[in-house]
Amino acid sequence: MKTPKFMLLAFATLIGCGGDASPQTGNLDASVPYATVLDPLVGKWASDGELALIVDRDGDQIYIRNPINDTWRFEVSNASAQETTINFTQRSFLIDGTAHPFNGVPCDATIAPVVGNAEALTYTLTSEHLPDGESDVFTRMQTAR
Repeated sequence: MKTPKFMLLAFATLIGCGGDASPQTGNLDASVPYATVLDPLVGKWASDGELALIVDRDGDQIYIRNPINDTWRFEVSNASAQETTINFTQRSFLIDGTAHPFNGVPCDATIAPVVGNAEALTYTLTSEHLPDGESDVFTRMQTAR
């Protein structure tokens, strides 16, 4: 079943990408060493017109960030680059502290450029609850600086 595009990041939490942890504000970011082959991934990325992911370069590091959200706090960790893709672990936590069966469950995420389209990237998410993975194509909002 295809996940609605805008909901992929939030829905990932609902179906297994988000154990309970004390709620905090803000997000935890991850970084990988900069390599020119990763330049196509740098930017602000949207799903159905809504900011969904930020990939930013600062000196010799590329940072992966989820936008601030009133409902979920995201943690991105264990980032690594392979060829032109970035792989990382994403966990999502409910901010209001409400118990949720998948709150804090790790998900494996991959972002990769869409071949032939510099204005798009593919975001793929897998977990024990999504063994076959779910993918979405995000579109560039603006270049991150």
